[in-house]
Amino acid sequence: MAVAWLNPGDYDAIVPIPLHRAKRRLRGFNQAARLARRLSAATAIPTRENWLWRIRETETQTRLTRGERASNVKGAFLCNDKAQLGGARVLLVDDVLTTGATAGACATALLGGGAASVDVCAVARGVMD
Repeated sequence: MAVAWLNPGDYDAIVPIPLHRAKRRLRGFNQAARLARRLSAATAIPTRENWLWRIRETETQTRLTRGERASNVKGAFLCNDKAQLGGARVLLVDDVLTTGATAGACATALLGGGAASVDVCAVARGVMD
């Protein structure tokens, strides 16, 4: 898999959007983590699945308005205090980006944990009415 648009030297780590453990148990996998691993294999940028945790189970975003989505994920993510972020340049990976509320909440946690920068990569762009 070629990833011509991505310069591996621009990032220190790839971090997938985490699922809450209850949702992961129900689904059996984290789609963002699968995408992150594939991207990592193609670029040699390490995947760090343990840098970011979803600490609060949230309502599914699919039926929420833009404002409700932001409120729903506020404070739902926490940077692992054992993560070695120390100025890391992070590529955050998600499957679908609609309003950016989840990615924004994750970026806030990573930056608060010491990341120097966070960019977002999503496979699909959702559209809201």
